[in-house]
Amino acid sequence: MRISTSLNIFWEVGVEIQDAMERCAKAGFEALDFNLTDYQRMEYPPFLDSKGEEWAAHISRTAESFGLAFTQMHAPIFPKFSVGKETERYTTMSHDSLRIAGVMGIPWVVWEPDVTPGDYGEKHRKEVFQKNHEFFDPLVKTAERYNTGVCLENVPDSMGKSRGCPKWVSSEAVELCELVDSFNSPRVGICWDTGHAHMQGLEQRKELRILGDRLKVLHIQDNNGQADQHLLPFMGTVNWKDVMDGLYDINYAGDFTYEVHNAIR
Repeated sequence: MRISTSLNIFWEVGVEIQDAMERCAKAGFEALDFNLTDYQRMEYPPFLDSKGEEWAAHISRTAESFGLAFTQMHAPIFPKFSVGKETERYTTMSHDSLRIAGVMGIPWVVWEPDVTPGDYGEKHRKEVFQKNHEFFDPLVKTAERYNTGVCLENVPDSMGKSRGCPKWVSSEAVELCELVDSFNSPRVGICWDTGHAHMQGLEQRKELRILGDRLKVLHIQDNNGQADQHLLPFMGTVNWKDVMDGLYDINYAGDFTYEVHNAIR
């Protein structure tokens, strides 16, 4: 298990990406999460134009020169089922993120599944599953084209209120596995966010054992169980022995990737 971090810890503090990677290498990190989310609100994101692949390849080569590898990517974050130009723009960016991941040799790109307003009764639940397939099925095809993969992340039910829904489709391992398995594709896996699971009040060892080999990447963060604080382990109240025991139980072989920007900023 390599120790990894998202580069978003440097995003709002004026550190250029080459310097950020060098600092990570000197600190002992072995791998990195490329957070494309940091670029999504730029008027002209560098990964969209004709030089995007050249830009990405240069970043990847620079990381290699420091002995680092990019092993996962965080895709754009946005309401996926809304109608409008902004949703269209970020959906296009989502496909571009897979193209860029292919250039950089990144095996997994992470998205959160989404929900629609409703009571989350059985009829509404089927609608939510269908909507997620309508959004992610084309992305899975794009992932196949660029030899990369799509990871779906657990999200706590409390975040569903912003979508007018009492529950989030991926808040617990059983349903997240059901959604991932419904794609019937080796290009679709799971990202487990320890902070989100803590907000849901889950016993994480039990949940991780349900995920098994579907688990491809991690977002390691701590919080107080009430808010998505993105703190370092032991700055909050996550049961880290429970987490580590669960990873051991399933012989997790991926990276231990910190997503702790608020602890740094």
